Amino acid sequence: MPKIDGFTLCKMVMQDEKLNSVRIIMLTAKKMEEDILKGFENGAVDYISKPFSNKILLARIKARLTNSNINFDIKKYCEIELDSKKKIVTVSGKKVDLTKFEFILLENFITSVGTVFSRSQLLYFLRGDDGFEISERAVDVQIVNLKVEFFISVHPSRTIFN
Repeated sequence: MPKIDGFTLCKMVMQDEKLNSVRIIMLTAKKMEEDILKGFENGAVDYISKPFSNKILLARIKARLTNSNINFDIKKYCEIELDSKKKIVTVSGKKVDLTKFEFILLENFITSVGTVFSRSQLLYFLRGDDGFEISERAVDVQIVNLKVEFFISVHPSRTIFN
């Protein structure tokens, strides 16, 4: 690396509150015992010296991902937390009850923030591979229901309808 060495970068990442959950595997030409120890002292979770085997590198990455506490089932956006495995949604810590279709739509929205979906794409999310018939207007109804659920969860004392 031209301007900073890997040890310094590793140490900086570990000291940054926003980044310190990142797990670093150092891949380097330095193979002296002091270098390896320095890598671990600066926060690396593994240290691989060149030359290396691609298979061993992938196995070590897989092992680190398997043993990490990262939960890929939890997705977050602003105050919304969605657990894909348990099929639970909370807003500001309060559970929101959603139908299967509302959950599917919300999960796709959260995992693709900023993406604009066509009605046919949303229909595909709802139908999946089962191919059962869902009308195009059903998508509109599901989205309106999502809006209502989230409005109620954020403003429980306010009424939507007069």
